[in-house]
Amino acid sequence: APSLLSSSLSSLSSVNTIPRSSTLLRSRSSNDNDDDVKSDGSGWMASFLKSSTDTTQVQEIPVSSTAATANDDINNNPVLAAVENTLSPAQEYLDEVSGGWALSYADLSPESSSTVLGQTFLATNIAYAVTGIYLSMQGELLLGALTEIASIASFIYHYTQLEAGMGKVKDRSVRLALMVDYVFAFSAIIVANVYLILDPSVIPIDGIASAAVGLACLFSCWIWEAGTPYIILHSLWHLFSAYAGYAVGSAHVM
Repeated sequence: APSLLSSSLSSLSSVNTIPRSSTLLRSRSSNDNDDDVKSDGSGWMASFLKSSTDTTQVQEIPVSSTAATANDDINNNPVLAAVENTLSPAQEYLDEVSGGWALSYADLSPESSSTVLGQTFLATNIAYAVTGIYLSMQGELLLGALTEIASIASFIYHYTQLEAGMGKVKDRSVRLALMVDYVFAFSAIIVANVYLILDPSVIPIDGIASAAVGLACLFSCWIWEAGTPYIILHSLWHLFSAYAGYAVGSAHVM
């Protein structure tokens, strides 16, 4: 019996010895630089309490290069920044009087500058370019030049509008492009109307009719404000208004 008791006590004492190679004892957080954990009970408990109270580290997700570029497309371009600073009072005024509506724009997704419909929409701005070149060649330099510049401004605006629907261009850039489009489009329209007022005897009936149809299409864009209907209606506005400008400019040269 004494031998059996002695053997049992010896077995129990061997259980209290915890190997140093134990995985549990060596469990640490990534930034734990403490010494190796002791193999006794107090060392095991300290390791367990420390690992359970470590703060979880949240990994930051880097911003994609496309998004970073879109965020800084104006700040990184001194010309665009200067244009925005010049036009900012007008932008603020339009936002104030229209409640933000004047510089709002249609969401054209899923169309973009890389889809057939999006490219066709952008191509309708060629009508303004052709009109501007033709009028300039006929000697109507003022309206011709304004129409030519308006074609470029309109193309840039609608390009940014298409890309904004895909998340590639920020709202700030689209609003600036729209403001520039307004400047040159209204400049050409005002000059054309001044021509009509100063010389009403040569008012082109076909030009007036084309302008009326174009305006109807433009106003319809404010009813169907997104997607394919907007693209079709606004494309028609480009075509009919370009012809109206051609008719008025040609009549003024005569």
